[in-house]
Amino acid sequence: MRRICSLGLLLVGVIMIFSCSKKEEHPGASQLKPPDPTTGIREADFVWSKEVGPDVTFYYQPTDSLKKIATLLKNRVVIIYHNIDTMLCFHQLEPIEYYCYDSPEALKQYTGRDDAFFLGNRFYYGFGPVLGGEIAEYLMSKLPGGPSRFAFIRDGLPLLLDHSGRNYHHATNNFIQEKSLLGVQILTDDKAFEKEQGMQKSVEAASLCAYIMYQYGYEKFMQLYHSQSDFPTALKQVLGIDTKRLATDWEAFLPEHTNEKEQERQAAAAMGRS
Repeated sequence: MRRICSLGLLLVGVIMIFSCSKKEEHPGASQLKPPDPTTGIREADFVWSKEVGPDVTFYYQPTDSLKKIATLLKNRVVIIYHNIDTMLCFHQLEPIEYYCYDSPEALKQYTGRDDAFFLGNRFYYGFGPVLGGEIAEYLMSKLPGGPSRFAFIRDGLPLLLDHSGRNYHHATNNFIQEKSLLGVQILTDDKAFEKEQGMQKSVEAASLCAYIMYQYGYEKFMQLYHSQSDFPTALKQVLGIDTKRLATDWEAFLPEHTNEKEQERQAAAAMGRS
């Protein structure tokens, strides 16, 4: 999971660089062509610039700000695309086109959407929010059988793979301290999970997915992902444990992987290298 955090931190750095750049003016919506009735996307009133990387053609709005970091952004998309593919044990990447507008406002103006999304193999992204979740959703849709039958995996995995750098173990441990943890029983019961409102269930689901990957590896996690059995049976078949053991082990894992604990480990590793 450290690779996810490091990639996310690099992307946050890119966002900070961009936020210090001058904002370009966008034409008013009335000056734009009407949206396509099928996709809701307006034809751009500019000529896309592009860079090409392995399996990715990166198109970007040719503003001064994006021109400065286009190569860095293209490389981030390539790395994240290949990284998520490895984690999902898919290894059947298809070429994608990634369209980057220079801000969330521009994305909204040209596509009518607030967040990054994909249509077929085309991705639309308004530079500002982190990227990765939509790539995970795309690859999950391509996997044999499509998204997992388990709701917490369908919901939590794209959040985990958003490459934001956020530590979902830290956030989930806070729920324990606040005595508000939903826990494994609710997370792994599809009906109970779907009834929950708000972001907490997604954060806990991301943490639980990350824990299983960390403790048992990507291949075991993906065996669980693809299982068509009910969750307790799948857990026993794939990992050899029951839900009570999963809950106990996960909750014991969380306090040891907070931001503070991760920083302590990084400091100790740096001292060891010096």
